[in-house]
Amino acid sequence: MLLNTKLVFFGGNQLSVTVLKNLVEAGFKPSLVITSPDEPIGKKKTLTSPPLKIAAQNLKSRRKVGTPIAEGASGLTTLQPKSLKDGEVKEKIKSIKPDIGIVAAYGKIIPKEILDIFPKGVLNLHPSLLPKYRGPSPIQTAILNNDFDTGVSIILLDEQMDHGQILAQEKIKLTGQEYFSELYEKLTELGGKLLVKTIPLWLEKKISPKEQDHAKASICGKLNWSDGKIKAQDTAEKAYAKIRALGVEPGCYLELRMGNNELRILKIIKARPLLNSQFIIHNSGTGLREENKELVLICQNGALLLELVQPEGKKIMSGKEFLNGYRNKII
Repeated sequence: MLLNTKLVFFGGNQLSVTVLKNLVEAGFKPSLVITSPDEPIGKKKTLTSPPLKIAAQNLKSRRKVGTPIAEGASGLTTLQPKSLKDGEVKEKIKSIKPDIGIVAAYGKIIPKEILDIFPKGVLNLHPSLLPKYRGPSPIQTAILNNDFDTGVSIILLDEQMDHGQILAQEKIKLTGQEYFSELYEKLTELGGKLLVKTIPLWLEKKISPKEQDHAKASICGKLNWSDGKIKAQDTAEKAYAKIRALGVEPGCYLELRMGNNELRILKIIKARPLLNSQFIIHNSGTGLREENKELVLICQNGALLLELVQPEGKKIMSGKEFLNGYRNKII
């Protein structure tokens, strides 16, 4: 029964790529992969396919469980609708006569008329412990809030955002040192494996859905450039959390007043806390300092050693390299 299950997979980014590979490795071949349209990227506006489309095209449509994923021309069928409300999309899905839908980082609300096509429902993988952190930025928000734990949830999708009944969850502890990319990869792997375990249990009716405690729900919004600004009143803990959560995307940064009074941006990519540092007592005020030939950010209650930074319009460099080029302009 399980090997004959027809499923449709919805996704877009690298998280969905990992999940798709986990499904194929477990013998669950999607009859159709639905992802976002190609988009113009970069200064030259080169038309670029989403990661999931590329992965789907490179996955063999059938293979024995346990063997490596092969690459070749025989990829999975892919659809890239601008809107799921398009009547042709609905008819395409219906023509497959799917049993179940799987959603991982698709980024769009799936309308009820599409959900109703699937007799076994649509399962959604979400990288938080729902009902905590419904929305588009649960991993970054967990880091920003210095949470002690996080995890993944698999829910039975309904019309509301991350609102459906819980089928499975798995929790992990956080050390307070994780960067977004590290935690993203860990939760992606965890979620993919949990989904592979959950699908057969759900299809065999061995799972009883559990309603979320909606009174405890919290929403995390889309993070933007202004969220990553380090302010003079930020504690070292808060600044460190911003760097770990937002350093790569959308960016974590300081605004620097240069010697010519020009305001410039310094992105901070990587840092580490300096605990009980003696020089904090001897220096007044907050901001950048040079200490023992290292670039240091003095905060309200501590300091961070800045390991990797990116001056506006320049490449990523070490804190020491930054000092060599900018010492006389900002210190």
